[in-house]
Amino acid sequence: MKPAVLVLCLLAASFPALRGTEPSAPESNKKPSAHFRIRAFLMDEKQAISVALPQPNAEPLALLSASNGKNPINTPYEEFPPKEMKVDVAIGGKIHEVDVKLDAGIFYTLLLCREGGRLVTRLLQDTFPDPAEPGCHVRVCNFGSDRKAILSVGGNAMRQFDPNTFTELVLPPDGKVPINVSVLNPKGGYPANSNVVINTKSAQAVSVVIVPDYRGNFRPRVWMDGASR
Repeated sequence: MKPAVLVLCLLAASFPALRGTEPSAPESNKKPSAHFRIRAFLMDEKQAISVALPQPNAEPLALLSASNGKNPINTPYEEFPPKEMKVDVAIGGKIHEVDVKLDAGIFYTLLLCREGGRLVTRLLQDTFPDPAEPGCHVRVCNFGSDRKAILSVGGNAMRQFDPNTFTELVLPPDGKVPINVSVLNPKGGYPANSNVVINTKSAQAVSVVIVPDYRGNFRPRVWMDGASR
C-alpha cells in the first residue's frame, strides 16, 4: 500500500464522522426514573375505587382499580419520569384530584385512607436523596380517631402516638431489630398488635399505618418501603 493511501485509512479509522457515521450520544445526561405506588386503606368503602393518571389527548392511565375497599389495596412500584402530575382518585361517582411531585431516583407511596368520613391522602418519600444516610426512617401514621398507639423497638417501649398524627423517627443502623406496634382499645379489652423484624442496615424506610379493617376494628400494618440499600 502506498504511503498516501495508508495515511487516509488511518484518518478514517480515527474519525468515524469521516466515514459517514456520528458518534453515539452520551447517556449520562438521562435522569433516573421515579418509582411510584399506591397503598389504599378504605375498608369502609362499598363503592368502586380507582386511581388514574390523566393523559393529554389519550385515555387516562389506570393505576389502581377495585370493586370496593373491603381489603387493603396495594400496587407495586411503577417507573415514571420525574415530573409534577395530578392523579385522579375516584370513589363511586366522586373524583378527588391529588397533586404529586416525583423526583428522579426516589421511591414514593401515595397513601389513601378515610378519617371522619373524608378522604385523607399523604405522599410518603420511601427513599431519600442521599442513599448513604445512616439509619432507617420509621413513619407512623395513626388514623385511629380515638386510638393511641405504642411503638416498641427491641422489646423496649419507645413512645406513644396520639390519634390522627403522623410522626417520623430514625433508628440507628444496628441490623435486625424487632418492632412491635400496639393499638390501645379505648373501650377496654386486649389491644391489637403487629410484630415485624426489620434490618435497619438494609432498609431505608418502614411505614407503620394504623387504620380500621372492614369490621371497624383498628389494627396496625407494617411494611418496608423503597429498595434495599
